[in-house]
Amino acid sequence: MIREPGERQEFGGGYSCLFFDCDGRAIELATEVDQRIYQEVSNGESRPKFISHVVFNTVDLHKTVNWYRNVLGFKISDWVEDFFCFMRTGKWHHLIAFARSSMTSLNHVSFELLGLDEFMRGTGRLMRAGHNPLWGPGRHGAGDNTYSYFQEPSTGFVMEYSTALQIIDEEHGWTPKVWGTTPEERDQWGTANEFDEVILAKMAPANDPTLWTPPTI
Repeated sequence: MIREPGERQEFGGGYSCLFFDCDGRAIELATEVDQRIYQEVSNGESRPKFISHVVFNTVDLHKTVNWYRNVLGFKISDWVEDFFCFMRTGKWHHLIAFARSSMTSLNHVSFELLGLDEFMRGTGRLMRAGHNPLWGPGRHGAGDNTYSYFQEPSTGFVMEYSTALQIIDEEHGWTPKVWGTTPEERDQWGTANEFDEVILAKMAPANDPTLWTPPTI
C-alpha cells in the first residue's frame, strides 16, 4: 500500500487509496471526485470523447491477468492466442488489456471518437498534420472496434483513435473467445497496413522507469 484509504488532497478531491499492482504500476482507486465542466462532442467533430482503454505490456501475462481478476474484479472478455488478454468491468468489451512482452511498460492509450465518420475525420486530421498512422485505419476482430495507431512525436508513446467498441450483453452470458492472428482477424476491413516487427517494437519500449516508485502527486 502506497497510501491508505482517505480523503484525496489532489485536484478534484474525493476519497481514494494508492497501491502497486503485481508488476509495480502505481494504481489509484478513487470515488466522489469532482467532475470538471466539459463540452460535449458534436456530430462531425474529430476530437476524442474520452479514453476508451489502456494496454500494458507485461512479462508474466497470466500472473498479471489473474491479479486483475482476483484483486480488482476485472473479467476476461477475449484472448488473442496466448499472448494478449482483453479485460472489462462492465458492458464495454475492454477497459484494459495486457500483452506478453519482454518489457513491463505502456503499450498504448486509446481514445474514443463519437462515431465512424468522426473516427475517419480524426485520422485524416492527424495525417494532414504530417502524422502518418503506424497501423490502420482498420477494424479489429476482437472487440470489433476501429483503429488508427499513431506515435506521439515528443515522447514516442503510441496512441490509438478508435470507435464502435463491442458492447457485451452480460444478461445472456459471455464466453471468452480465443482469436488468432490471420489478416482477417487483425483487420476485418482489409484496409490497414501489415502489422510488423517495427510496429511491435514501438508498442513495447524499454521498461517503465517508474515501476515500484511511489508517484509524486
